[in-house]
Amino acid sequence: MSNKFLKVSKDFFGMGLNPLEMLILSQIVEFNTNTGICFISDETLANQFGVSTKTVSRAIASLEDKGFITRETKNIKGGRERHLYA
Repeated sequence: MSNKFLKVSKDFFGMGLNPLEMLILSQIVEFNTNTGICFISDETLANQFGVSTKTVSRAIASLEDKGFITRETKNIKGGRERHLYA
């Protein structure tokens, strides 16, 4: 990100999300707005928000369970890439 701020939609409040889920969802929405696909890693999110990768993984699973995001894994050039959609 070029700036040091992440816009969190006021619509995310009161939807049963914890603060980390709101931040991660906001980051996914931001990346989707720019490219249509968010493929940010758990490690990058963990470093950005000062939590463990396990905590990020649980938050992403929770967002998926609650219906806020979908995940898709693609085989890209001999590797795998996770795409997140909000």
